[in-house]
Amino acid sequence: MKKPARLIQWPEVSPTWNQTAGDKVKSNDFPTTLTSDECAAIEQVESEEPVEEEDAVSIVQANYRDPAHAAALDEVLSAYAEDAMGGGEALKPSVRRNLVSRLGIYSSFVNARPYVQLLFHFVLQTSSPLQASELDKLGDSAVTFLAFVGIEPAGIINGFKGFSTFAAKPLINIHDCAVSPQFRRRGICTLLLDAVEEYARSCGCCKVRNSV
Repeated sequence: MKKPARLIQWPEVSPTWNQTAGDKVKSNDFPTTLTSDECAAIEQVESEEPVEEEDAVSIVQANYRDPAHAAALDEVLSAYAEDAMGGGEALKPSVRRNLVSRLGIYSSFVNARPYVQLLFHFVLQTSSPLQASELDKLGDSAVTFLAFVGIEPAGIINGFKGFSTFAAKPLINIHDCAVSPQFRRRGICTLLLDAVEEYARSCGCCKVRNSV
């Protein structure tokens, strides 16, 4: 025996009923006479929790001394190395153990002011030493930006400071730029590149060069 039909009212539309071939339809032809099974299916969908929006993407400059940043850097860079885009080979355990600490040491080199003063004296042939504000503006020798989707590490970009003899200004070489597969096609790479560009401008760099 066929189950009795149940009438579903759609409050968003003013009902103007027409009788056509024994079926009740609205003037906009939206069906309103449904079987019990169809009603149950609609009620099940309506009772489900709404789909959550995608977690926000955040870009942060990595602090090599921060354990959370160090772990995120290791996780994303290791996944990138194993991906076909990164060469398809896992990083050696010794590399993973030492990478972040050595990045921190390398990053701090440009802040060793006596050496920077000596470099600028011979390369740029300056007779007067650079002011402290000028040295501070140079920033670090290495910079890493991390992308997070919610709290999940999602992407990374590593840049290293170089020097342009044609412009007599520093520049940044990008050596790694990667987004984890599950977070791709969300514009994260563009956000990472934008972060590097903004950082380069703040440090007085003449350009950002892609070495990937």
